[in-house]
Amino acid sequence: MKSLNAYRFVVPFLFATLLFPQLALAETSFTITPLFGGYFLEGNRNIGNSLISGLSLNFSLSKKFITEMTYLRGDFDLNFYDINTKKCITYDGIDTHFFHIGGHYHVFKYKNFIPYVAGGIGLNHMYSDHADMFRHNPDRHYQFQVNYGAGIKYRISDELAFRWDVRHLISFEHKNNDLSILMGISYSFDFGKKEQKPSIKKTYLSSHIEKKSSTQGKTVQKKSSHLVKKETIDTDNDGILDANDICPKTTPAVEVDEYGCPKDSDKDGVYDGIDRCPKTPLKVSVNIFGCAPDHDRDGVIDAKDKCADTPSKIPVDSKGCPLDEDRDGVFDPHDICPKTPYGKVVDSKGCPVLTKTLKTFRMKIEFDYKSAEVRPIYHKDLEKAAKEMIKFRKALAIIESHTDSIGSNVYNINLSNERAESVKNYLNKNFNIPLNRMLTFGFGEAKPIADNQTEIGRQKNRRVEITIKEKLLNKKKAKNSE
Repeated sequence: MKSLNAYRFVVPFLFATLLFPQLALAETSFTITPLFGGYFLEGNRNIGNSLISGLSLNFSLSKKFITEMTYLRGDFDLNFYDINTKKCITYDGIDTHFFHIGGHYHVFKYKNFIPYVAGGIGLNHMYSDHADMFRHNPDRHYQFQVNYGAGIKYRISDELAFRWDVRHLISFEHKNNDLSILMGISYSFDFGKKEQKPSIKKTYLSSHIEKKSSTQGKTVQKKSSHLVKKETIDTDNDGILDANDICPKTTPAVEVDEYGCPKDSDKDGVYDGIDRCPKTPLKVSVNIFGCAPDHDRDGVIDAKDKCADTPSKIPVDSKGCPLDEDRDGVFDPHDICPKTPYGKVVDSKGCPVLTKTLKTFRMKIEFDYKSAEVRPIYHKDLEKAAKEMIKFRKALAIIESHTDSIGSNVYNINLSNERAESVKNYLNKNFNIPLNRMLTFGFGEAKPIADNQTEIGRQKNRRVEITIKEKLLNKKKAKNSE
């Protein structure tokens, strides 16, 4: 009796596939896939989850579109309250069958991986002597379903592939939400596909040279007529003969180079047909789409990003660093005072704060030409500055760096910033002065203290000045402290 019920649903299911006559005309291959996995039901139902297994038949309409017929079976537990015995009863091992038709769309192909999206319609049927008592229940014994989901295939060879599949299944009538997770091994073979015959060009070169024999008076035909046969075989139809084709199995419609391999203009390992970033710099690692990683998503790839941890949605410059027009250390979107004069101490909102010099303590550190390295002669002076910082634990060290006038203004500003940072890092490394207690400012050539026309004057201008100051909360405290 159960087998008869099964045919009631299998026959209409198979008949429905006849609505797609292109299957018989356009398919290029046929695939059979044994499947195994789990079926998980929405939590408000009186049916338990179950392992399921079955079979999927696939017909390829093209390289991208695949039609599918799937049959799955599982043994489910049925739970209900018996009003006669007044007990909760569980019937286990109840056969449940799923029949679905639908299709896949291959999103792209990367090496042996083929991600796809899928969808379809079908029904499930539960074989149980007790199913009729739930005919008016949301869990009655048959339901029509729609499904959608995604998966990935991994090709082992031209015939074999692993397959993983996840589907969300929704019933038409009761909107039950179920989930299936499946895996399987697919076997493909040609179906109605004519064998490709190599094109053969035959060139016949024949010449008849007649010579009269002076002794025999006969016409002698010289054996110069011969057949020259050239075979031009191009299996993947990419325009490169197999004899010269390094990649003889290139996918159709993919542009190839002179060696028959997919073009890869930026040499990143992802060929141009699927490369979303076709101008990636050389020797930069990329993802499966051919794009270099940009972990902070600021539009500047990590290889060129000087500020790789920029907060989300913060505008950045060409180096990937947040825009800070007045260079006060507070990003422009958060800066309430965006035009603070350079060199001022500011609060967390970018506005100037009052400061007081705790001690008139300044030192000059000179640098060699084009150098940011702290010269050993100044190590003792930096040790004095560090002791003052340790003495005044709430004080700030204002580190101002300057250069001579040789070079462009941009170059000198960058160099002065490097020198200020060099002093800051030296104090942190050798004396454990916290980095947040030191502020650096690079003025470039803007504040000379000597004549830049002489070597002695230029040497004096290549300097760093350190001033130890304390922040004041308001003007009243500033007046009292003076």
